[in-house]
Amino acid sequence: MTGKDRALAHKLMKLMPKNQRGDFVFFDPALNRKFSNNAALADASTISPRFAGAAGPPAAPATSRRASSVRTRDDYTSSCGPDQPHRGTGPYGRMVSKCGFTGGIGFVNVACGTSLMPTGDQGNLYFAVNAGPNTAAEGGLQYNSDSSIQPYTAGLNATLNNATAKYACGQDLVISFGPVYGENIVFAEVGQSPSSFDPRKFWDGSQEIVPNNAAWTFTPSPSQFSGTGTDGYGTPSPCMNCAISKITSIAQHGDADDGAVFGVNGNNLNDIHWMQVAFGNWLNGCRDGQLCTLRYSYNQFTYYGGEQEYYGLSGNPDVVYQDGPTPSGFGPYETYDGIILPGGRYASGHRLPDGAFTAPTPPPNATPAPVAPPCTLDSSGYCVYAIDRHTSTSPCYNESGIRDRVLTGYINYTITDSTMTNTVYELSYSPSAYCSSDMTWSPDPTCQDGLVPATSNI
Repeated sequence: MTGKDRALAHKLMKLMPKNQRGDFVFFDPALNRKFSNNAALADASTISPRFAGAAGPPAAPATSRRASSVRTRDDYTSSCGPDQPHRGTGPYGRMVSKCGFTGGIGFVNVACGTSLMPTGDQGNLYFAVNAGPNTAAEGGLQYNSDSSIQPYTAGLNATLNNATAKYACGQDLVISFGPVYGENIVFAEVGQSPSSFDPRKFWDGSQEIVPNNAAWTFTPSPSQFSGTGTDGYGTPSPCMNCAISKITSIAQHGDADDGAVFGVNGNNLNDIHWMQVAFGNWLNGCRDGQLCTLRYSYNQFTYYGGEQEYYGLSGNPDVVYQDGPTPSGFGPYETYDGIILPGGRYASGHRLPDGAFTAPTPPPNATPAPVAPPCTLDSSGYCVYAIDRHTSTSPCYNESGIRDRVLTGYINYTITDSTMTNTVYELSYSPSAYCSSDMTWSPDPTCQDGLVPATSNI
């Protein structure tokens, strides 16, 4: 080494404690070069690729759907919803409606090979209706230790028709649940989504859905589900002091870190795909032998309250993830959920969804209109915005040897187009020399048409 490189090498060596100085490799990301006092070490080192055009550290989003330092959306409370924090029999993630919304419908698919339930544990995918804390009625699906899936209800004096029905991983399943206005009953139905309806491709607000191999019940409504009125969308509600939640949970045989896994694959990605989940109210006339109609809003700001999560005894937020496509999203409309407890193949760190957000969103002429992407589309028809920030700074020294700080951690971004078809990408920051950060994207943010979105919104 000669010249400036030699002077810099001396400076770097002086930064090391006396009697503990060793080899170093210096990376200059701006010039895409490296040098070292050990030629063999330099040859064996590689420079992480940078994303061309990425500007400096992005600004924090105005609202954060999930952030380790800001838990407000994960700790949603209301007068009508379930209590939070609530220590359950195991970890859960809930997405809760505003008051007066009591009915729900949604499609869910648990990828095969992504769950492990110790004896006595079970995974649950369901809707719950609360009239304040500790007053839940529940209906949905139960994932067993033998990987079978069956109907599930709780908090109801219910006898299911076709109660022995069994379903499997990899199937698109549908859940309908909630009290019915004017009927004093609760409607619950699960089954396999009919082949005529693909929740990833088709959207129609008046679609009639008849599940295959359905299990269902119409059962007397709990007495606390009372106090009729009109929800925020103008639909008659059987209980204005009630709220409905979409829930992914593990019910444990003792609340402990037992290594249970529900919907997390071997690459540590979330693989319980909820699609076209809607909160509204079941209209009068929904009874046995009749068609049941759920009226709901397209606009998440009308019906969506917020998230609640419980991480089990470990208290680690990395146990539960409900990854949605946007900061406020379409509420629970589409998520990739996953729960994994320490004690088995648990790996700490943020988990991404195992796939793109593809469930078609409401049509442009919907009333009220769906919410537009939260940034301006570029010339290629895309925009980029942050949905989750987990960054901090660590000490470093700049070129003048002055102590400074450098950005580390990760930020998750969504790249979306005009149809709100979204894909999540992770941008990680790793410290480099002179208080700079190398930036690495995962996966490569090149869209399906080969275009790379402009980064002016980052």
